[in-house]
Amino acid sequence: MGIALAVYWFGYLVLALIVFLIIAKILTVLKFKYTGLILLLVALIMILYPFRRAIFYKTVFYFYERSPLQEIHETVENPVSVYWEDNVWPGWDELSRQRMVEQFLDGIHLKALALNGDDGKIYLYRADTDSFRESKKIWPEYFKVNQIWIAARIKAKTILKNGENTQDHWNETSAKERVFSKTQPKGYFEQKQVEIKRIMDNGAIYQSRADLPEMHYRVELNFLPKSLLVNNKHKIIHADRISIIDVKKNKEIAYSTRYMAYGGFLNSRSYDYRIGDILAAYELDEKVLFEYVYVLSTFKSNKNYLKHIFAKRNKGDK
Repeated sequence: MGIALAVYWFGYLVLALIVFLIIAKILTVLKFKYTGLILLLVALIMILYPFRRAIFYKTVFYFYERSPLQEIHETVENPVSVYWEDNVWPGWDELSRQRMVEQFLDGIHLKALALNGDDGKIYLYRADTDSFRESKKIWPEYFKVNQIWIAARIKAKTILKNGENTQDHWNETSAKERVFSKTQPKGYFEQKQVEIKRIMDNGAIYQSRADLPEMHYRVELNFLPKSLLVNNKHKIIHADRISIIDVKKNKEIAYSTRYMAYGGFLNSRSYDYRIGDILAAYELDEKVLFEYVYVLSTFKSNKNYLKHIFAKRNKGDK
């Protein structure tokens, strides 16, 4: 990209200089009355031309930002049941649905999670307090092993700070971990995956939203209506809006809007100018409905996975 950009700028400067000299020569030969003013305007246009995208999008986004891009009117501690409908990319593939179940469906705060699939169907997954009974038994033991490594990393920093070799320290830590692990039942994450698979296998499939049992909350990610600049075939600006609705009250409790400019000549597959919560289209639900996931050990990896999905889509991969 750096070489391509350098070639682009060098080529543009050479071409701009040639065009400017040609125009200056023509105006001189014709002895045009306002030659100086015209050359000034030509030079100004040539200087601003490479920055036309920045000028255009900064101006347009300035007006978009005059209206609130995000509002959260209330948050929910125990959502119980949620339907998450993605109409932008659209839909959740099988692996994404599994990650969503791992991340949010704990059987306590959330007992039912429905997701629209990338095949046009709707998948409903349920869990209760017994769904993760076996992994919860293992969790305290797993936590102890995890604490060994946390303490070991802290100690290793001290050893390195003193300029000593950490190899003996890690060998000792690994030996402790092996001895401790032998006393444990089946691994925590392995057992958790067994339970997740059971939930996935027992999921119900519906052909449309009308067939789905009523959920307490609905999350929708939709395109904004098409307009001269937004979401049209010319690919000027991509704009979408995530909305969280209390179904029982038929009331929107939160929303977030984002605008993203389609890339230019050198980066046509990415969004180079953006406003709004860019990655948070997949995080507003955490702020409003799923704050309890911060206590789950798997939260960070799953969250990063969803960000990775968006990053790929951001480049045009679907």
